[in-house]
Amino acid sequence: NITTATPGAAVLSNVTLTEHVAATEASVAITDVDAKLTDVDAFTISIDGIAVETSGLDFSKVTDGASLAAVLNGLTDIAATYDVADSGTINITTATPGAAVLSTITLTATSTDVGTTGTPVAGEDATTANAGTTGTLVAGEDAKTADAGTTGTLVAGEDATIADVGTTGTLVAGENATTTDAGTTGTLVDGENATTTDAGTTGTLVDGEDAMTADAGTTDTPVDGKDAETTSDSHIGDGNFDVITNFQFDGIDHLDLGYGTEVLDSSEHKDIKSVTKGIVTFEDSTTAAQNDTAGFTSKLTALFTELADSNNTAAFEHNDNTYVLQGDGEVGQQDSDLLIQLMGTGMDDLAEVFILP
Repeated sequence: NITTATPGAAVLSNVTLTEHVAATEASVAITDVDAKLTDVDAFTISIDGIAVETSGLDFSKVTDGASLAAVLNGLTDIAATYDVADSGTINITTATPGAAVLSTITLTATSTDVGTTGTPVAGEDATTANAGTTGTLVAGEDAKTADAGTTGTLVAGEDATIADVGTTGTLVAGENATTTDAGTTGTLVDGENATTTDAGTTGTLVDGEDAMTADAGTTDTPVDGKDAETTSDSHIGDGNFDVITNFQFDGIDHLDLGYGTEVLDSSEHKDIKSVTKGIVTFEDSTTAAQNDTAGFTSKLTALFTELADSNNTAAFEHNDNTYVLQGDGEVGQQDSDLLIQLMGTGMDDLAEVFILP
């Protein structure tokens, strides 16, 4: 109730009672950020037409929406919060209350296709760089490794699981090359997998036949239904013992070693835990149990001590591969001892891999 202080007629007008309202911050929301949270690598924003310096933001530790907001809060001009609504939302407000115009707002997530001719086609992911001259990817096909072959163009519906570097080794539709075909005349045939390298001049593979070993002989051409076998001394002293890939431990593939078929059946060496059907395991507390260079050396030292002057054979696993060692009949490690590496593991009985007389 308002009255004049002095009695008498008076006209009261333009009477107002004003409430002060505090200024609010300008704000903006960026939605649908969840799908690309860990790929974010850039952010831009301008306040009243002036770009905020954002180049110093480090997005490498972003793992979720909260950590992304924390990175953005490194800027003094804005405040950021995360909300799960709308597939992930980053809410951004100005740090200072009052009217403001927010513009050029971007939150960028990028990835790079580094293939020269390997442009991904709709529905196709390029999982590695396609660096091949003619190896352009075909729609519906994934390139699992680089196709570096001159004539090894990939065919629709076929995956190249290794590099095809053969001059004439063009892949055929429906056929996977599981190893490198480096032979001059060793062209793969439809329905046939080359499981090892055919390096022979005349050793062309025959339809329905797998080359289990390298045919390096001039006239030792594989015949239909027959595997090409070659002989190697595989002496440990050569510094280049044999390595056999795709060896089948289920009685399909065999070894024919030069010093016989006697298998080590027991051991009293302190580093050896047990010998079962020729397969040696090592005490866990010893260096020989390790899967490194020192462990490999210790395994050989223990076995050469145990083999002594015999021609016995033993097998052991190291770093997810199987090794077969055969003594030459002389005490200690000699250049003429035999060592073969079989890629992979799974041997149950050493005697089963021998070609018996």
